[in-house]
Amino acid sequence: MQNDKSATIIGCVFLAVVLAVCLLRPVDDFDVARMLLPDVSDFEFYPAAPPMPAVVPTPMPELLAEYEAFLAKEAPHLLEVTQPGLTPDEIHRLEAEYDFTLTQDLRELYQWRNGTPIEEFDGPFPYMWFLPLDTSLETRAKLARDHELIDPKMKQFDDEWLAHTYPWIDIFLNAAGEGYHFDPQRAESEGSFFYCSDGYVFYPSVRNYIAEVVADVRAGRFYFEDGEFNHKESSYEEWEANTNRFGVTVR
Repeated sequence: MQNDKSATIIGCVFLAVVLAVCLLRPVDDFDVARMLLPDVSDFEFYPAAPPMPAVVPTPMPELLAEYEAFLAKEAPHLLEVTQPGLTPDEIHRLEAEYDFTLTQDLRELYQWRNGTPIEEFDGPFPYMWFLPLDTSLETRAKLARDHELIDPKMKQFDDEWLAHTYPWIDIFLNAAGEGYHFDPQRAESEGSFFYCSDGYVFYPSVRNYIAEVVADVRAGRFYFEDGEFNHKESSYEEWEANTNRFGVTVR
């Protein structure tokens, strides 16, 4: 019994010391965040892409032409809000200015159309804002400039948790800020184009994503009603099986 009382007293004293340290030691938001979040090394934020399906054989311009014909018939207003494509010289100038290189398929995407000039989620791709290339690049550059000016603790925190996203170029984003990105530091065979949300979908090329959208239109999974995109309900298993025909999911 005496031993039990001693253990209880020691435990209470220890708890009191811990509480005193916590109360007396200054703790800021960054310290709290570090305590609440798991260690960075405990899981992988940005995994390597596993083996992916082959790049679809249909050329990008052919896929885009079929998709444009669908939009022209079903939703011409979505084409009207989308900017004309960039010229090869305009794309080359942006690549030189921002020191990166597009893949050939992405180059052909932006030669087809250069996104919508504002956050237009009723744009040409289902539930996504198709960002103009210049807008996406300037946004990335501004974030990098702002990052250098923030509090050093916040900068360190961001570097630990978000540094893998710094090179990403946003291509398509939804209203929650999730979407499809291009990492110019990865080769296409490494999954440079991917969807990121609570997991990843890696594609061997943006062409495969366009082919996925076209296949959904052909199958009636995407359709227009009352002037906006709609989709047929499906289970997560059905969605994943369809997506894995064109890319590969990682969760």
